[in-house]
Amino acid sequence: MTEKKFKKLREINRNKNYFFKKLRFNLAKIFIDKWSKKQFHLGDINKILFLRDDNKIGDMIVSTPVLRELSLNGFKLHVLSGPSNYCVIENNPYIDKVYFYPGKNIDILNLGLKLKQEKYDLVIDMGDQTPVIYLLFIRLINAKILLALIKMTLIFTIKV
Repeated sequence: MTEKKFKKLREINRNKNYFFKKLRFNLAKIFIDKWSKKQFHLGDINKILFLRDDNKIGDMIVSTPVLRELSLNGFKLHVLSGPSNYCVIENNPYIDKVYFYPGKNIDILNLGLKLKQEKYDLVIDMGDQTPVIYLLFIRLINAKILLALIKMTLIFTIKV
């Protein structure tokens, strides 16, 4: 196969993969998205799960002042970390509990079910991507309020 044909074939394959990824995401949104948006009051929040599971050490570093302030304001604070950025919060006295984001889909779903038992009032998602398995994971946690960076999905109660 010539280089030119191989290049064209790779481009077609990338476009196909992108199309199906977007299709899976949009189909998942239909079944997973949280449609009802409700008002909330800060006084109703006691337990927070802070999602920083993207293994970005610098992002975890800049998140630590937020974690400290949340804890100092009386919130019970749990963090979902990746294995690479855990070293930043390993001895942080303001964090009550740390979970690790697993690599396998079945383990991700099991963790979502485990976190559901914690009955979080607020989940703060600082990640910049939302794959389908992550949407399902966040939905399984079933927090009262979901706060996130602006994403292509309606699952979150508040987008900043």
